[in-house]
Amino acid sequence: MRFQELARLCLVFAVGGSSVTSFLLRDSFSTRSAGRTETVSPMSCAAVADWKVAPSIRHISDDYDVFLLDMWGVMHDGNKAYDGVLDVVQHLKDKELIIVSNSSKRKENSVKMLTKLGFDPSVFSKIVTSGEVAFQLLQYLASSESQASSWVPKTIPKPFLDLKSRTESRKVFCFGSGNGDQEYLESCGWILADSIANADLIVARGTFVVLDASSIVNKNTDGKEAYFEAYHNALQEAAERGIPMIVCNPDKVRPDAEKSPMPGTVGVAYENLLILNCDTTDLILYLGKPFANVYEIALQDYPDKRACMVGDALETDVTGAQAAGIDSIWVVRNGVHNDDVAAKVNTTKNKDELELLDIGCRQVVEEFNQRSEETYARGQKISPTVTVPYFRW
Repeated sequence: MRFQELARLCLVFAVGGSSVTSFLLRDSFSTRSAGRTETVSPMSCAAVADWKVAPSIRHISDDYDVFLLDMWGVMHDGNKAYDGVLDVVQHLKDKELIIVSNSSKRKENSVKMLTKLGFDPSVFSKIVTSGEVAFQLLQYLASSESQASSWVPKTIPKPFLDLKSRTESRKVFCFGSGNGDQEYLESCGWILADSIANADLIVARGTFVVLDASSIVNKNTDGKEAYFEAYHNALQEAAERGIPMIVCNPDKVRPDAEKSPMPGTVGVAYENLLILNCDTTDLILYLGKPFANVYEIALQDYPDKRACMVGDALETDVTGAQAAGIDSIWVVRNGVHNDDVAAKVNTTKNKDELELLDIGCRQVVEEFNQRSEETYARGQKISPTVTVPYFRW
């Protein structure tokens, strides 16, 4: 098979949500769970054979001082807050509540969303979004400052750090959302490249437009065929040139009815092409769950606190928490795995709701672990610490 054909095949697989390879989750991290603090190596925490099933958050709230909270799939559905979520946040307001979202937008957008949904943003000690971390990193790389802010990841791979030494304009090519992409990039000191041919960096923050200074191809207005042609051509040329890429949202699918593709699919597609072309994935930097950078930023002020991650996705929330050495609270009923869990159980069995939930969850986790090599878990077995039906008190 010719390279171009094989490359295109890898791209199709990635956009469909499957991954041939994945990226190193972290180098090391300190556990901050259940009162222990120790350094662990990547994914060294063994998967828990028998996790706890709790009826609600009230039953486990005393076990933790810090709650890292995912938003979509745990707190809201993109339009409204889930039943009981405003109440549980009020019950937990004396804890340290930290939003950790893979949104590719800046944290101000999450503040607006929380307010719109009825939350008081001041209840949250910190709001960490992948888009905010990416913005702060891009701004640092474009500046002459030698000291990075606390929002910049502590570990920056060499291909990205090398960009800081450039004296001429820093040019970026974008896979975007179609909503404020150019403004986002220019406000942190970058300009759009004329084409992928003269780009210094690629930023993947959406799956709707392919954007440079000379053109914009929009999936909705120009059609999917034109979009994917521009998408494929840009990634293939980038892989041949070895251009570094920052992925502002590692999520692969949106937790909606259509399971729409997210920027993580762009990163996976690029990984596959880089391996085919130059046998490396060092040119991709994922910012967000399950990677260490966001956990380090979220927890840097709470080194001795008992922390947990509350999330709905095994590949990002649970995998990331396990890699970070903290507990995970897997919220099932409103999340991305709800349909899979529901399909595993026979509701006519003489079992209560929690027993049925547990049966379905264990089967879904087992299937995830069987295909772990295709996920960000990199072949490691994962499991939640606690499973709850909903994020409710």
